[in-house]
Amino acid sequence: MEEKKSAQDKSQYDKVKEITEKLEAGIRDLFDSENYKNWLRTMSRFHSYSVNNTILIHLQKPDATLVASYLSWQRNFGRQVNKGEQAIRILAPAPYKKKIETDRLDPATGRVVLDSDGTAVKEVREILVPNYKVVNVFDVSQTEGKELPTIGVDELDGSVKDYASLIEALKKTCPVPIGFENIRSGAKGYFHTVENRIAIQEGMSEVQTVKTLIHEMAHQKLHSLHPGEGEPEEKLTRSRKEVEAESVAFIVSYHYGIDTSDYSFGYIAGWSDGKDNKEFKESLSRIQKAADEMITDIDERVEELRREFEPKQSTLQNLKEKKDLAAQMRSESRNHGMNLKQKEVAR
Repeated sequence: MEEKKSAQDKSQYDKVKEITEKLEAGIRDLFDSENYKNWLRTMSRFHSYSVNNTILIHLQKPDATLVASYLSWQRNFGRQVNKGEQAIRILAPAPYKKKIETDRLDPATGRVVLDSDGTAVKEVREILVPNYKVVNVFDVSQTEGKELPTIGVDELDGSVKDYASLIEALKKTCPVPIGFENIRSGAKGYFHTVENRIAIQEGMSEVQTVKTLIHEMAHQKLHSLHPGEGEPEEKLTRSRKEVEAESVAFIVSYHYGIDTSDYSFGYIAGWSDGKDNKEFKESLSRIQKAADEMITDIDERVEELRREFEPKQSTLQNLKEKKDLAAQMRSESRNHGMNLKQKEVAR
């Protein structure tokens, strides 16, 4: 029995590996597209935020996607911050120069230079002292104006076979609450690392809803701040977390017959740091492991729901058959009564 289970596990891992290779090939092809290059040129004008600032942004606006200062939105992107929007406060470098007196060093030996009395020769030099200040930035959802270039990531459309059962299975496998709401920023979903919950945009297509939910569940599994629930958030860059979550979403969705290639390939490539997609390659083992575990858990829940559903379906079928039989008997009884009346009239 154990050997059979081991063979099944290996077969599933191979399937996940095959889908992962398909994902990598698709992203590699996208890197050569002109749309992607145009997108990169625009993204190069956004600051690369530190890990600490990434956390600050997430704490204040977890559904933020692209942030810039008030003036940057105006000057660089032709967009205006909407009136009344609350700024996201982050830290910006603000180093200052300071003059200090130090021992003079011999450039050849690196030793302290001494005068005739054996005393260290002093000199005044200027140093740059690290310092930070609080600055305000705004997310793209808080602005309006000129459209930003995209790489063809359109919202997914279409229905999903056994959608209700799959959604229920996803909810049962997810260790944190899942809620559907109207997300003002325009994001399709987010995992709130502090409140430890998942929010999904309501009213989306079945395909987009399933894919987004799996994406946020992958974030929870891989990037939770809570001990024992994934890799601590501060150890990974924002781009790497997005690459990992969307890669897992593509693999798991594909397993259930939902092909998100066009959406996922552009999404993942858009978050990559370089043409060789270094972060993605380094994350492959984490991606494969997480996808494999999620598929196993979801499959088990789907099977449980199927077993629960079958007796109910059987009971409903029996009730339907009984009702049909009773209706048939009533119909035959009425027909028999009509035949008797017709015979009486004939007499």
